[in-house]
Amino acid sequence: MPRERNVRKWLAVWSLAAAASAPGATAQNAIDNAEFDDAVETEGWIPLNFSEWTYAPNDADGCDLSGGGYGASMASLDPERPRYFYVVSPGCLALTPGQEMHIDLRYLAPGVEVVRPLLLMYSTPDCTGSTGGFYFWNLGGTTEWTRASLSGTNSANAAYVRLAIDAWNTTTTDFSLVFDRVYLGVADRLFADGFEGGTTACRWSP
Repeated sequence: MPRERNVRKWLAVWSLAAAASAPGATAQNAIDNAEFDDAVETEGWIPLNFSEWTYAPNDADGCDLSGGGYGASMASLDPERPRYFYVVSPGCLALTPGQEMHIDLRYLAPGVEVVRPLLLMYSTPDCTGSTGGFYFWNLGGTTEWTRASLSGTNSANAAYVRLAIDAWNTTTTDFSLVFDRVYLGVADRLFADGFEGGTTACRWSP
């Protein structure tokens, strides 16, 4: 019986691996290692409007070997959003007309009124030049790690897309927020624990 259980266990593992590698089943993250496993992973992200952006040892799963991307608000000249934050991700995703776009992330945003993931649309490679429109979703703040899984259709027929995140308060109350496990792809995320991003810290064993 123990031997039979072992065979069944390995068959289950093999079936999972085969399903993950089957054509049409693999979801590719356009954002390299967005688990923020070390401070280097915040490099390449571009904070705008004087927003603060850095690495913080605050992981969505409490992993001591990983962390998150930390942002803090800055004063804004917009009277409707006097406290504002904005950052653009380093990943650029190629698209075809009508193709689905998927975002998945974890975020912690106490004291924030609005957190808004945006998909910036481009016609030029590497997401350079001016944007040709965008999609967005308005999310609320949260006092605990929260997962946001979002999707949209490339109805604008953009050739490339890039993820940005902004947040704001309608008062002069400052805020901070942390992001982790950021995903951007043309298929829905298969694993929510960093497997697709190439990370191994606290998650997958060789």
